Amino acid sequence: MKKQIFLAIGILTLSSLACSFTVNLPSVDTIPEKTVSINESVPSGIEDVVLRLDIGAAEVEINSGAKNLVNGTVTYNVAGWEPVVEWDGDELTIKQETQGIKGLPSTKVTNQWNLQMGGATPTSLVINAGAYSGEMELGGLSLNSLKIEDGASTNKVSFSSPNLIPMERFSYNTGASTITLKGLANANFKEMEFSGGAGSYELDFNGKLQSDAEVNIEAGVSTIKIIIPEGTSAEIKVNGEMKNVNTTGTWTVNGSRYSTEGSGPKVKINVNMNLGSLDLVRK
Repeated sequence: MKKQIFLAIGILTLSSLACSFTVNLPSVDTIPEKTVSINESVPSGIEDVVLRLDIGAAEVEINSGAKNLVNGTVTYNVAGWEPVVEWDGDELTIKQETQGIKGLPSTKVTNQWNLQMGGATPTSLVINAGAYSGEMELGGLSLNSLKIEDGASTNKVSFSSPNLIPMERFSYNTGASTITLKGLANANFKEMEFSGGAGSYELDFNGKLQSDAEVNIEAGVSTIKIIIPEGTSAEIKVNGEMKNVNTTGTWTVNGSRYSTEGSGPKVKINVNMNLGSLDLVRK
């Protein structure tokens, strides 16, 4: 009986505190929009370059076709978000510090990156981003490696034309995101690593496969679609307890291996996932 009385008193006390307790959330103060221009060429004497893009929560658009290594604009309206451009030997870093911003925005926050890449200099591109919305056209560049790491995001990466040099490695590490990768055969990579959380991912291997390629995919509870075009030779091995594998088009199935016939180089794909849905599309 005493326990019930004490419990009732405790509930009444908490209720009275809840009625009188208020929370004041800090806010982000915005400023008039500012636009910073970026125009960077490769210094003379440098044969290979590393380009690092450290981006906060933003809207990001990257295209190929620039005459220089990278040019474009960054538009923002929060104090302290001005991008910093730094050269260190053969490494160019364009970064933006947003980690110190806490609280809720008082008005709409603007953070827009619009960049163009180009040049014939072999480039290792590294993109570190937070929760963002992105669209990246990287076809026709000279990428010898590509690394993308982001949080919960929506991003589309396309290679509408072939990478001009062999890409040693392409890695993509993401969280609970919606990611679309188009024209992957045009990326001209030897090895690819894709790691995702609980998200939706599409890997489209259209384009011209110039050499054999290996792909490793690690994913949590997610939906993955792999598209292999007609005429491309592919072998996909599904590891783990994945049972929900759907096929469209002509596939040869042997246990946990799915293959398609074609001429020329072959792409080998290992998929490691235990739950979710895997769609294999041949078209």
